[in-house]
Amino acid sequence: MKRLLYCCVIAIVCVGAYTVRAENASSTATTTVTHSADKSRPAVNMTCIQTAIDKRDSAILDAFDLYHDEIVAVIKVRTVALTEAWSLSDRKARKEALKIAWYEYKTNHMKAVNTWRTTKRSAWNLFYSGRRLCGPAALTEDTTSHSIDSQI
Repeated sequence: MKRLLYCCVIAIVCVGAYTVRAENASSTATTTVTHSADKSRPAVNMTCIQTAIDKRDSAILDAFDLYHDEIVAVIKVRTVALTEAWSLSDRKARKEALKIAWYEYKTNHMKAVNTWRTTKRSAWNLFYSGRRLCGPAALTEDTTSHSIDSQI
């Protein structure tokens, strides 16, 4: 259920980003830097910010694919370990094998979660660095932060 929810969220974000990009591409087909009517506001380098967004979101999607693969592997290992534990006829040995199986599952699951969080955080930090290079207007027009992705 969570996987379906994650996929739906990612699809909505991707469709929204594509729609915004398509609108921006059609309105700025000949120029990558827009100048505001208000001369006191700095120009926005749209190509630069779009590149930063692409890098961030590609990194997040790659990390999500890796996370998914790791979780699938962890659950498969858990299934084998629990099945083997329940095949033991000795109650004491079975109890110890179950304890070990659940401990290994918990440990490996948390490794996958921590890797996912670290990689996602790194993708956002890369985006923040890239966005700074796009000029001061890029910093003030979109103030969304990494917290938006905290639920995935």
